[in-house]
Amino acid sequence: KSDSNDGTAYSPFETFNKAAKVIKAVGDADTDFTIYVCGTVEGNASLPNGLNGKARSITVKGLGAIGEDSKPTAALDAKQSGRALEIKTSVPITLQNLRVTGGKVNSGSAGQMRGAGIYLGDSADLTLAGDVVVEQNFAALDGGGIYVDGTSSLKIKGAVTVWGNTHGNESAKLANNLYLFSGKKIEVLGALKTTDAAGQRKSKIGISHEDKPTVSAPTLEFTHGYTAKNAGVSPLEYFWGDKYGVASAASGEAALSLTGGNITIDPVYKDITITIDKNILPKDLSQKKFTFSASANVDGTQVAIPAGSGEGQVQYTFSVTYRGETVPQSYGGKNYYTTGTDSVTLLDVPAGSYMICATALYGGKTYSGEFEVEMIDALLLQGASGSELGDYMLDPSTTEVEVYIEKDYMAATPSFPDEEIAASGYYRNESGVWEKEYSCVIPAGKTLKLNAAAPVTISCDSAYNFFDVSGTLVIGENVTIFSSSINWNVIQIEDGGKVILDGGTITNGAGYGTANSAVTVSYGGTFVMNSGLMTGNNNTGAVAIESGGKFEMSGGEISGNTSRFYDTAGGVTIKSGGTFIKSGGTIKNNTSSGSPSQMIINAGGKYGPSESALTTYGSATEFADEF
Repeated sequence: KSDSNDGTAYSPFETFNKAAKVIKAVGDADTDFTIYVCGTVEGNASLPNGLNGKARSITVKGLGAIGEDSKPTAALDAKQSGRALEIKTSVPITLQNLRVTGGKVNSGSAGQMRGAGIYLGDSADLTLAGDVVVEQNFAALDGGGIYVDGTSSLKIKGAVTVWGNTHGNESAKLANNLYLFSGKKIEVLGALKTTDAAGQRKSKIGISHEDKPTVSAPTLEFTHGYTAKNAGVSPLEYFWGDKYGVASAASGEAALSLTGGNITIDPVYKDITITIDKNILPKDLSQKKFTFSASANVDGTQVAIPAGSGEGQVQYTFSVTYRGETVPQSYGGKNYYTTGTDSVTLLDVPAGSYMICATALYGGKTYSGEFEVEMIDALLLQGASGSELGDYMLDPSTTEVEVYIEKDYMAATPSFPDEEIAASGYYRNESGVWEKEYSCVIPAGKTLKLNAAAPVTISCDSAYNFFDVSGTLVIGENVTIFSSSINWNVIQIEDGGKVILDGGTITNGAGYGTANSAVTVSYGGTFVMNSGLMTGNNNTGAVAIESGGKFEMSGGEISGNTSRFYDTAGGVTIKSGGTFIKSGGTIKNNTSSGSPSQMIINAGGKYGPSESALTTYGSATEFADEF
């Protein structure tokens, strides 16, 4: 095969796009063309708008039989780089006996991150005419499998599968198969199944829609002509909702519904890994909950698998032992532990080490593992005083301390009541002397994890940094960091330091000057936002990334922050040489000098959806809209 061939059956082109170029060169509006696909054709296939007026119709047809897996053996495969097929011509296009796979769009503009398998734009007119499979495609935004924009149309008949496609964050992909723009419907031209010598096959299509069912209009029709061509067959035979259920509307058409119906089942992976969220808790907590999670390795990325008893879900059973003896869930009227769908909660148990055995049933296989957890005295974990935490930080044999907070406190004085975890306004220098400057210093090589079973607030009235981090700080769920600093940052991340926001909240920062946002990332520092909230930070905004600093955002929300300086965003400011990688999460409703300002990138700043897709900006750029 070579693009220098003549494109006949005996001398085929190597690429799909060469065939499209030939049609553009020799075609006319009265000719029907067919492009035959033999085997797997790799690359980014395109039918551009330059074909308008060059054909009456174009059929793309795979050669070869249906495989043993009931899928076509002919395929367009983007090999995880760009769209598998992009259609931007108004010439009617028909696909038959073809698999479309391997599309991956996760960088560029918003429009470029939609429609990984098939993208329909610029008044495209596509018919999927049987034995078409669109699978294993990923888009950062919408239309992992197929994206139908507001100017285009999609028609289907025969066996059509649009399944196993995803979107969102690559570390936690969500089902997103066929995405319809607002107001769009699929036109059904025939029965959605095929019976031939290869056996009976029926359609399986996951649906996402820009419009949503509401309480006042609980069903949203997304097909036209279904009832006429599939009389007596419920739409639930063929359609599944990626987010909402699918039901039969009063008209008989397929519709998304607020209640009931089919919802996309997660795919079943070959092997999975079971992990536990923590392995130590203070015994004084009334409920000591340990949560388990399962994941599968997909192309080097761990994909989360939900817990439950359905297809594609992990079903857990648990048992607990103490000193080699089985612990009953209850005995003599006393409860020792309870279990949930994915968790074990120890109740009134003594201090010591326990073994939790988790058995997971998934995809017909049984996985099991033992996890050692420890119940310790809260005093040992939390520290009787701020100075004890300082001793942990300075002790060369201790690299990590995990603190569980059960009530609010003000880190404000050097008296260090028992519930405090840090020397507020003070730090312990190398000589072991407490000096007033920072609320909590985390030296290099040390890790402090803040967690809470219920919402708590840690507040500080220091005029300086609340946390100064050269090691690692993890802010967990239910923990709110509330600062009233009037000079510096809530959190300063130094060279080699890392702060991970994992469900917590950072608020009320009021740093003075353009170098003092709520979180300031200095050279060599890293801020990771997996989930949680940054809001209500004033004067200099939420996040500032200095030269050599890095901010990685995969989830959570940055909203309601303000800056009074025109060159500092209410949301995120990237200084020259700073790097911001945003693969998920939301930045909205932030202001600078009274105007919407979500992000400001200075000349030399870097921004993009991944490490490999960063753009270095040549001039200062402001993002005013939510993104």
